[in-house]
Amino acid sequence: MIEDKAQMLAITVKKLFRRGADQNIRRILNKTHKVDIAALLDTFAVEDRIHIFNLLPDIEKKASVLSYLVDESQVEVIQRLSKNEVLQMVSLMESDDAADLLGNLSEEESREILDSMKKKDSEDVADLMGYPEDSAGGLMNSDYLSFEEKTRVSEVIQFIQDNEETQVSFYVYVENEHKHLIGVVSLKQLLLSKKSESLKSIMASDVVSVTVDRHKNEVAKVVERYDFLSLPVVDSNNTLVGVVTVDDVLDVIREEAEDNLLQMARAGIGGESTLFEHFRARFVWLLLSLIGGVLCFTVIYFIGKFRAGTEALSSIWVVAAFMPVLLSIGTTAGNQSVAVTIGGIKSGAFKNNQLFSYLRQELLLSLMFSLLFSLVVFLLGFLIFSNLSLALTLSLVLFLQILSSVLLGALTPLFMDKFGQDPTIASVPLFTVSIELLSVIFLFGFASRFL
Repeated sequence: MIEDKAQMLAITVKKLFRRGADQNIRRILNKTHKVDIAALLDTFAVEDRIHIFNLLPDIEKKASVLSYLVDESQVEVIQRLSKNEVLQMVSLMESDDAADLLGNLSEEESREILDSMKKKDSEDVADLMGYPEDSAGGLMNSDYLSFEEKTRVSEVIQFIQDNEETQVSFYVYVENEHKHLIGVVSLKQLLLSKKSESLKSIMASDVVSVTVDRHKNEVAKVVERYDFLSLPVVDSNNTLVGVVTVDDVLDVIREEAEDNLLQMARAGIGGESTLFEHFRARFVWLLLSLIGGVLCFTVIYFIGKFRAGTEALSSIWVVAAFMPVLLSIGTTAGNQSVAVTIGGIKSGAFKNNQLFSYLRQELLLSLMFSLLFSLVVFLLGFLIFSNLSLALTLSLVLFLQILSSVLLGALTPLFMDKFGQDPTIASVPLFTVSIELLSVIFLFGFASRFL
């Protein structure tokens, strides 16, 4: 339902954009949620994206939309806007979003923006940029509400009412005179308490917190276990330095699920990585698959030799023994592509021309692995059997197997998603059946022709 709504929004805006109907687009954007606008912008080419971004009604909405754009789109937008407009938007963004944005820019660009910001805002953002991305410090937001323990409920409520720009969190945190975190009060508890009561008298003193160096996956587990809407982050002195909100934790859980999917398929990394990174991550597992297939080949080959006795072993027996090699390396190569493609579909990474770039990368990877491993098989086959025709046939079949496995693995989830099926469930079994059928066709088809 949500995907259908987003697709309809994109189709409508693109039709209006081609007609130059900026006023109509502006009216649609005024009624559209910032998250949906960010997803919409990612479907346009760079210059068109900037044009539609500038149709947003005010700087506040631009800042909100900017924080939801993917990293690449954020940089493209920032580099095409005036410095004054960029500064205003960054100043309006939450500190953790601003830190993430500046982290994607060059050091010179991020320093220029930081120097132009208010001192306190720039210090908060700079502090967040100093923490590792995979830590609680890199995940946290420095916008939170904290008061001393003797503060009255009426004073806290009055502060919230008088400071409209203050980021209202789900909890009010309580500190002692030494700025140490000692308690927490939910907003519900705050509103239900007598105005004359102090925070110390109504707070929960058993505060669950994490330190700034805690890994983000551990932070997510804490939030999930206790069902918190936000989690305080403290330094080594138990001083409150930030909070991790539930929306950030959901991003971590999604990333971890994608990583687990890639690891299960032995793909290692996601679709946004470089060609060399993909090659390096997948090569080891493909090599192990080839070794496993060769071991199976060896077992079958020697069984055939034992049965043949003094007679020459039939070439068709050698060809049949090669089947485990094809199935092993073909399944591994294809499942890697399936996993990366599913990850890209689920994360929405295949937008605009990114899908074509990804498919081009998979094609290059398939050619690289096909050439490399088919050469290895040719050399081994010729050294062992001293039969040029046999070695060429086996290497050619392996070349076609890896090439088709990678491409089929990349395309299968895309077709399943296109026809409204869940690619996570249906892709692997469909791919496995297809590649097993191709293995038989390639192997025995070429064997009957060349041997």
